[in-house]
Amino acid sequence: LNLQRMQQMQHIKAKFLKKVKSATRLRTFREVISEAKRLPELKPLFGKLLYEGEIVILAGDTGVGKSILAVTIANCIASGKQLSKELPTNAIGGKILLYDFELSDRQFGKRFNTEIFGDNLIRVDMNPECPECKFDFSSIAGDVERMEAKVIILDNITALSLEGTTIDPDVAILIMRQLTKLQKETGITILVLAHVPKIASFTPLHVNHVSGSKSVTNFVDGVFFVAKSCKGGNQRY
Repeated sequence: LNLQRMQQMQHIKAKFLKKVKSATRLRTFREVISEAKRLPELKPLFGKLLYEGEIVILAGDTGVGKSILAVTIANCIASGKQLSKELPTNAIGGKILLYDFELSDRQFGKRFNTEIFGDNLIRVDMNPECPECKFDFSSIAGDVERMEAKVIILDNITALSLEGTTIDPDVAILIMRQLTKLQKETGITILVLAHVPKIASFTPLHVNHVSGSKSVTNFVDGVFFVAKSCKGGNQRY
C-alpha cells in the first residue's frame, strides 16, 4: 500500500512539474548539440561582419563615416548589391528599418541624393507631429511588427539611453538586455552604431573603445569598427 501511494505521489509530482512554467530550460549537453545541428546555417549579410539574426555593433569616431557605411550596408542587404568580393552580401526579404537620430531630412537628402534605393528601405525618425509621444523599446517592437521588418539599424545607441548615459554600466546593460529580448522575440538582425571616446589619432581600436565598454559588448555577437587610415586621404579601414 505504501509503495502504491509513493507511485501515485510521484506521478502527481511529475504532472505538476510539467505544468510549471520556468524562466529557465534544462537540457543535456547532447540535447543542445543535437538541436544545434538541426538549425539552419547563418546567412552572411555583410561578409563575416554581420550575419542574419545577430546583434552587432559598428563603432567609430564622429565624422568618420559610420552613418554612410550603415546606409550602404542597408542598401546592399536590400538589393543584394555587392560592395566588394571581400564583403559578399546576401539580399534578405522584408523591410529594413534605419532609425536615424543623427541627420535631418535635409542632411539625409543632400548626402544620399545620388543613390537609388528600393522600397524595402525605411527611414525612421521622431514624429514631429507628436512631440509628446514617448520613444522606447515598445516603439521599436511596434514598428518591427507593423512593417514585418527583418533588419533594424540604430544610429546610434545613445538614442536608446532614455534615462542616463551609456557610460553608466546599469544604463548600458538595460539597453542591451532590451535589444536581446527584442531579437529573441522577433528573430530580426540588429546593427547598432556607437561612438568611440576621444583617443589619439590612429590609435589601434579595441573592443573596449566602444562607448559603454564591456557593459555593451558583452551582450552582442560581434563588433567591428570603421576608422581613418594612416595612409591619409579619404581612405578608411
